Amino acid sequence: MPDSGLKGIFNTGYELLKSHLTLMVHASSKSDYERILILVKNLLEAWRSKNYQDKEDLGHFQSLRSNYSEYMLKEIIGNRGLHRSAVSDQNHSSILIYLNEGLNGKNMYYQHPITLITDLLCRQKAQINKTNGILFGQA
Repeated sequence: MPDSGLKGIFNTGYELLKSHLTLMVHASSKSDYERILILVKNLLEAWRSKNYQDKEDLGHFQSLRSNYSEYMLKEIIGNRGLHRSAVSDQNHSSILIYLNEGLNGKNMYYQHPITLITDLLCRQKAQINKTNGILFGQA
């Protein structure tokens, strides 16, 4: 999110605020987040153009912090203390184990991208067949 998402939220002030906004996303505590927010507000206040749209954009960005700030994401029940969703992390881990023929903990898969896509499609087909077997009694 940091680059693409932030650029879409902050049109004119993005380049000025980029590093601070990224720090807000990666804040490890509420106090860190609030400290960085004060710095951003001061920076916008000191900025020569005084673009009021950027202040509104900052307010909107701040209101969404439960969706992006690491310290808040860690508080989500079932998130296992990770920065992404538990489902995506479980899927990522499952894919790595599949590609590494059951090895857990390290990646030894170094294949051509076409081979990777083929292997992932085979995994997906096996997952679909397994789900169909459970749901519909199909083999």
